[in-house]
Amino acid sequence: MNKRTNFEKITVSQAIEKLFSIKLADYPKFKDEIHSLLRIKNFIEQDKKLIVQRETVHLYTDQLIKFHNAIILQAFFKPKIIISIFNDAQSREDASNAIELLIFDRHSILGVGLLSPEITRLLQTLRVDLDLTKEKLPNPFVQLPQLSLSGVTNIMKELLAQSAMLTLDESMVAYYLDGDLEKAFELAKACTANNNLVNKYKQRIISDYENAVEFEKTLDFFK
Repeated sequence: MNKRTNFEKITVSQAIEKLFSIKLADYPKFKDEIHSLLRIKNFIEQDKKLIVQRETVHLYTDQLIKFHNAIILQAFFKPKIIISIFNDAQSREDASNAIELLIFDRHSILGVGLLSPEITRLLQTLRVDLDLTKEKLPNPFVQLPQLSLSGVTNIMKELLAQSAMLTLDESMVAYYLDGDLEKAFELAKACTANNNLVNKYKQRIISDYENAVEFEKTLDFFK
């Protein structure tokens, strides 16, 4: 990380109110999700202090755009995917394509309010080479899904909870993006799609699964 020159800080609650006009104290589950983002090592720079056996966390104000973008992406993806989107242009494009494939025409069924011009802008923005620590992503939501999906942490999980609406190929992609590699692999074996994006995910799932199996075998060998 570069040497810090800006030491201006605000609390996490102040940051959420500033960025989304939300009182964090009113949404304890969302608060937990926010702190799961903040626990990712070397992601969002923070100032942490232990005061009377209680940790206090402040965000540096130059991290607010990055924090905003992470929360928008958290509405769709798990932390591992979010990190790859920040770090890699191809991952950003893949994420945009996955959102279009799985969510673009289903938001009314999912009960997620999407602003059509903004979701289009979000997809377009993710498809260009940009610095997500400096360029703010459009917020396509009437209300963040982290607040409105009852007990569900992101849209991918909500999709899988309503899996009857998905084709086999879409389920395969959704399971992979939700981190269930084994289930995604089982579906990949049956996938016969002609869609380039789906086939790209199919090959990635098979490769990741085979690598995971080899890694497990290596670990077993040394036990």
